[in-house]
Amino acid sequence: MADTFKVLSDGKEVAHTEEPQEDSTTNLKFTGLKPNSNITYDVYYVTGGDPEKAEFSTKDTKPGAPTVQVTADDTKLFVKIVAGTNTGSAIKSGKIYYTDGTTAKTMDLKPGDAGTISGLTNGNEYQVQATVTNGAGESPKSAVVKATPVAPTEPETPPDGE
Repeated sequence: MADTFKVLSDGKEVAHTEEPQEDSTTNLKFTGLKPNSNITYDVYYVTGGDPEKAEFSTKDTKPGAPTVQVTADDTKLFVKIVAGTNTGSAIKSGKIYYTDGTTAKTMDLKPGDAGTISGLTNGNEYQVQATVTNGAGESPKSAVVKATPVAPTEPETPPDGE
């Protein structure tokens, strides 16, 4: 039968083993850990004895793909990045990727902020994607959103005499 343990951090219990598994191993589950951290715990046998140090590091993970919101206007697109899932370090930046099918361009944009891609050609369809970056790297690209800038329509003027 496997031993049972309790784990202390600064004198407070942060985890303990449950019933040992059939293969004589014990499992510990820690929650609330921060990515990219070095952690040291004191591990005690429940039956007594001197503590042993257990050291480990948590890894940072890349964020999930964000979504991008796009609204077309006259010769421009209004864009906004909405961050997806992120269990890693804080998101530091975002990037918009856009193309008219011929020329690919990028624009830096902080997630949550709105931005404008200007100087576009009315009637051309543009494909827009976004990524976000944290300490582990850049996320996968978002799904493609297509938008076409259009010139404003002139209001019709009634014929003379009406």
